[in-house]
Amino acid sequence: MEPVAKTEALMAVERRCEIADAKLQVAQSFRWGYAALASLAFNAQLHFPLGGIVVALLAFYVVPYTYRKELKLASSDLKKITGTPYQPKANPPAP
Repeated sequence: MEPVAKTEALMAVERRCEIADAKLQVAQSFRWGYAALASLAFNAQLHFPLGGIVVALLAFYVVPYTYRKELKLASSDLKKITGTPYQPKANPPAP
């Protein structure tokens, strides 16, 4: 592979990692809301509070699963190219 093509491939994989990381952060920030809505919907439909709690916990862990899996795949692709896994950049503090 030519150096230019390898650089473009590396940049594409790094960008894929950054996008997957951003998606995961968004999913993790909204997962409590999703869990609460799922719990309320379940409880309103079946009037079973314990089931609502179980659904909330399940939604809390399931919501970011696909995004975590996507980040793992992108990170493994980056590791194949560079030999080092993806390290997320530190977010700047909010003003």
